[in-house]
Amino acid sequence: MTRPDSSWFELTSPEMAQALSTREQRKALEILMLKSATATEVATTLGWALDATVYRIKKLLLAGLIEVVQEEKRKGRAIKHYRATSGAYRIRLSVLPFADQVEVFRTLDDPLRSLALQGLARSTSGTHMGQWFMRFYVAEGRVLMDLAPTEQDWQFSEMTGANYPAVMLNWLPMHLSAEEAKALQRELMALLMRYQSKGDPQQFNHLLGILLAPATPG
Repeated sequence: MTRPDSSWFELTSPEMAQALSTREQRKALEILMLKSATATEVATTLGWALDATVYRIKKLLLAGLIEVVQEEKRKGRAIKHYRATSGAYRIRLSVLPFADQVEVFRTLDDPLRSLALQGLARSTSGTHMGQWFMRFYVAEGRVLMDLAPTEQDWQFSEMTGANYPAVMLNWLPMHLSAEEAKALQRELMALLMRYQSKGDPQQFNHLLGILLAPATPG
């Protein structure tokens, strides 16, 4: 895991954590963690309206995540330059509301998931998978959408055949005890580490995403 360039500043209250609860707030803070900037400069960089930028900067300022490092005197309002108070922030997940915790996981997952989905789409070109059907239909009183190579029932295990590229896209609903789920986690991690050790991880040509989580309805 990459280490930060500076020591951690921990956000311990829900009010402080809320300042980082949206993607927009984090984008603004990201700029100010790397350099000092005015509200106008932040707005220009991110393509935001100035009023919306000032609002977000005020929230960061009130939470103590940024500070005014310079003021340019002029007629009317002074021009303020802002800078982050730290180069490394951390928040315990227990401080965040449930919806914000979901957003944290989504933010961490989105970039590589998007890259993997692009790879899936490219893998249909010139392969048997390009002849698959996207199906949209009513079954047992529900409208469903899926992918299938034929009109007949089939199993994802057929993807291991020589006619298919080395890709996977499927969710498996499972009924596991706590002990079985832990054993599965350990087996998956061992398999992952076995293949991750091959070559330079910065020079990858495949992506493997693994998500194991309880599926108790909220």
